[in-house]
Amino acid sequence: YLLGNHPSFVTIVSRGSFFGYTSIDQQEGKVDNTKRDFLNRICMSLAGRAAEVIVFGEQGINTGIGGDIKQATYEAKALVCYYGMDKYLYTTRAIENDESIPPAMLERIDAILHEQYERALKLLSDNRDKLEALSQALIKKKSLTADECEKIIANLK
Repeated sequence: YLLGNHPSFVTIVSRGSFFGYTSIDQQEGKVDNTKRDFLNRICMSLAGRAAEVIVFGEQGINTGIGGDIKQATYEAKALVCYYGMDKYLYTTRAIENDESIPPAMLERIDAILHEQYERALKLLSDNRDKLEALSQALIKKKSLTADECEKIIANLK
């Protein structure tokens, strides 16, 4: 919600390799992604780690966010290397193999990841009441629909 996305479903129930999952409604008819779309997805992917740090501190982080960090890294690589949406006007198709990515692009990917992590930390810190309310609801119910998420947030205003 903080990034303009609307989850259709949120759960803390493990499913396969996921330790929890958020399904985001896609805009109907949308076929292209903007740089903002990429940055928002990266920020959202790193929000779980940010929430862990806010709630439990640096020593309380765990391995459950590994898939989200992998997804954020893939998105950052795609933004910089595949689509040329950053300061580099050339692209490389080799986003799976770091050895074939020029060092300057790898530095930019790392910077984007850190920028979006800091953005997630700020958004969640500034909205700690929403983070806590949704967390408590998930602990009780294990899963929330879009309507349930909206009601929880609306009740805080």
